[in-house]
Amino acid sequence: MQKFTLLIILLLCCRSYSQTDTLSHNKDGKYAAIDDYARTVKYKNDLGLLSRELTQNYHSDLEKTRAIFIWITDNISYDYKFVNRNKKIKFPKCKKNQDCGTIQKAWEDKFLHKVITRKKSICEGYARLFKRLCDDAGIQGSVVAGYTKQKPGQVGKMGPLSHAWNAVLIDGQFYYFDVTWASGSCARNKKGKLEKFQKGYDDYYWCTPPEKLYRNHFPKDPLWLKDSGYTKERYRDNAYIRGNEMKYLDIIEPESGVLKVKNGDTIRFKIHYTLNLENLEINTNVKEKPEDQKVEDNEDEDIEMEEVESTIPFKRDGDTIEFEYIIDRKSTRYIDVLFDYNRVMRFNVKF
Repeated sequence: MQKFTLLIILLLCCRSYSQTDTLSHNKDGKYAAIDDYARTVKYKNDLGLLSRELTQNYHSDLEKTRAIFIWITDNISYDYKFVNRNKKIKFPKCKKNQDCGTIQKAWEDKFLHKVITRKKSICEGYARLFKRLCDDAGIQGSVVAGYTKQKPGQVGKMGPLSHAWNAVLIDGQFYYFDVTWASGSCARNKKGKLEKFQKGYDDYYWCTPPEKLYRNHFPKDPLWLKDSGYTKERYRDNAYIRGNEMKYLDIIEPESGVLKVKNGDTIRFKIHYTLNLENLEINTNVKEKPEDQKVEDNEDEDIEMEEVESTIPFKRDGDTIEFEYIIDRKSTRYIDVLFDYNRVMRFNVKF
């Protein structure tokens, strides 16, 4: 039986914005027929039947997984009200000499039926439902608990341990699926509360290789880091990349989002970016805060001081973009990179 603690992921699972592997993404609409079919399947009060109807026309685990993934993203919305009310899932209790497996299964059957009939859940429900439907289709998978980062102020920090996604074994290799974030996103209001969930399918979180996913996800259990080359420190120090730009952007240089510099240093940037780019700017804090205006070190808030935008010349060769920035103030704490007037990346600066 899986460690139950790995599944206790309750709050803040929704992706909020202020966001290639040939196996993983739907290039040229290669999964269009599967997607269209999955969206026609109806739930008939039987999870096993749902799994069979979704997968019966397909032979490979990848095709079956695709049908399950699309069905969930199409039918389940994020329960932002549950999070805003600080509610918690009530898990079953198991006493000595009881059949805990049976108790857990009965509870999960009821829980997942409720997720489907209400058509909403937090990440716990998304991840459990995905795993159950894969299990019923004979596909080996797991729920993965871990950290996520979505905000510029989280560079150099782990972010909250508050999310759940899935790992599935396909052709002898684990691939990762975040059905919650693939389903859509929630904005936040000025009070930090989630606003109404907006459906918007994001194929980036379908069958994502670990080196892509670990830019903003990190598993609690080190089992999932095996052979990945990723460490806790590397994840912690990743640069911020705006969520809806993640699929188009890879940072080649600098290798870390935490830049250790001396005043006068030139920082060289090299990125791979597949979209058009007309204008590139740098934002930094350029003045010290007065002593009576201490900046709190809060990972849920951006560290904002007086900012000055500076247009930066860049060189582009195909999808490779290169540019430089000179650190000329010892008070510099971060570098924001803006593409066509929208912040896309943040790097922290340490002297």
